Amino acid sequence: MGNQLLLLDANSLLYLIRSSEEARAVKARILEDSKILDLTLYELGNSVWKESELTKLLSLDDAGKLGQDLSLVLSNLEKMSIAGVELPAVLEIAKAERKTFYDSSYIYVAKREKMTLVTEDQSLSKTARKHVRTVSIREVIAERKA
Repeated sequence: MGNQLLLLDANSLLYLIRSSEEARAVKARILEDSKILDLTLYELGNSVWKESELTKLLSLDDAGKLGQDLSLVLSNLEKMSIAGVELPAVLEIAKAERKTFYDSSYIYVAKREKMTLVTEDQSLSKTARKHVRTVSIREVIAERKA
């Protein structure tokens, strides 16, 4: 993987934050080489809300703790976005690949910035591989531990 920058999607960032404390040094190194999209913040917030309110997998206290952890990590990550003039290019990917605008945004920005897309979404990974290098966060953690 070398020193290529990583674009973390919401699933991957959430997995990284929740990974064991023994991976703390690895987490820090991964985050140093990572960026996120501005929409990742909203996706993460929605995930915490779903786990707390809809599926009840998280207690209110645990959701609050996770929110604090996310807030700390997010405050230190560079957030990237697409400009209005880039909407047609993202829509083109969405149409050609039959992916959501959100997923297509990750593909587009990773391609634009020559980054590796880190995702746990197998469907997104398979599609994105046509455009950019993809890996799972588990692969990144394993590589950085080695």
